[in-house]
Amino acid sequence: KYTTDPDFTPEAVGKVSGAARGLCLWVHAMGTYGLVNKDVAPKKAKLKAAQDTLQKKKTALQDARNMLEEVRKKVQALKDKYDQSLASKESLQRELDELELKLQRAEKLVQGLAGEKNRWEVSITTFEDEI
Repeated sequence: KYTTDPDFTPEAVGKVSGAARGLCLWVHAMGTYGLVNKDVAPKKAKLKAAQDTLQKKKTALQDARNMLEEVRKKVQALKDKYDQSLASKESLQRELDELELKLQRAEKLVQGLAGEKNRWEVSITTFEDEI
């Protein structure tokens, strides 16, 4: 109301009173502040809401990252266990192959010695006849 009055300028009021000039400057500053605040207050509220949303999203993102890290650790543990099991399987397979080879060799030896048994039995009967 007063700020729109053409006689209420700091220059005009300053001619009448120096102290009133200061009050006039203050009133104009408050009027300008009020106009600017009407414009800025909704923007501040939107900024606050956006910052709150951002903080919530950051928290959710951090939670998701933590969960992802846990899943990665579990996957790595499973991979390690798989690798260990695979190495154990390969070791057992090598041992099986070696044992099968030894068994085959043992069977050949036993078969070879079976022929020797017959030869020894013949030799024993021959020696018994000679004695």
